[in-house]
Amino acid sequence: MHSQYWNPVRSVNPPIHTPSTRLLLARFAAIACLLLLCFRAQAQDQLEEFEDEVKASSSSGRVEKSADDSGFWNAVFHFLYLLESSDGGGGLHQTGSALKGLVTGAWPTGWDKHNPNFWTASYSPFPYHSPQVGMFVNQAGNRQAINFSGHYLTGRNGLRSYSVRSRFFPSPFYHIEAHVSGFSEERDNGDDYLAFYDLYINYNRVRTQKATFWYGAGIKVLQRRSEYYGPSVNMGLEVYPGSPLSFHGTANIGRLNNRSVWETMFRINTHVNRAIAYVGYQRFSVGDVSLGGPILGLGMHF
Repeated sequence: MHSQYWNPVRSVNPPIHTPSTRLLLARFAAIACLLLLCFRAQAQDQLEEFEDEVKASSSSGRVEKSADDSGFWNAVFHFLYLLESSDGGGGLHQTGSALKGLVTGAWPTGWDKHNPNFWTASYSPFPYHSPQVGMFVNQAGNRQAINFSGHYLTGRNGLRSYSVRSRFFPSPFYHIEAHVSGFSEERDNGDDYLAFYDLYINYNRVRTQKATFWYGAGIKVLQRRSEYYGPSVNMGLEVYPGSPLSFHGTANIGRLNNRSVWETMFRINTHVNRAIAYVGYQRFSVGDVSLGGPILGLGMHF
């Protein structure tokens, strides 16, 4: 009668057990809980301080131009002059063509070398629909896509935040991004609230099976006691090293009341078919004041 248990005498190599998806999700949830429990929030009244910093006169934070700034711009203009004067202006023309290819991906020559899938890259049904393939496939994919995500941020001293984000991809070349982040904070005289609203149109500059990079422009709004709005620029990067993990990072900066308001976020995603679960860190800052903390969220691809 054969034993069903592994016998070290009869077998040289022990059996290898690969972790199941359920075990990976359990570990993911445990790490997320530790991050949320260990995070130490800043002092109270952060939301009031943040708005006060935005309201502060831009003149108080204005930095006078120095001789180093003048020297930098003089060097830039001198470099452009040398390009214009070389080869009858051919140097400037070649540099402009290279910059156009670098910024847009539409290289004037050498498509097969620089960007062979510029016209054919399209959307995968969802990340890791095929092994080792992320958001984009080189050809024969979908022309549109949608994804939604939402996460929760928490801190010990009563600071909390939710964020809901959506991205609509009407074309492989660009997408429309909208998100709202609402903060609340416990205070002695009741809860305090602050919200951010963002809307962007982004150009999908890098569209490969392993990585995606985009940048764009739009509008940012801050709302608390008063409302502030202004132009904003945005960029992001997603990297797909292999199923089921991916890395997501974004940064944007808005000009509100002549103050620069930054938002940065980094996420580690776990993909299960169309669904994602993620942990990460999100931070808003203006001047010397910042709001931020670890995040835990879910998302869906369509």
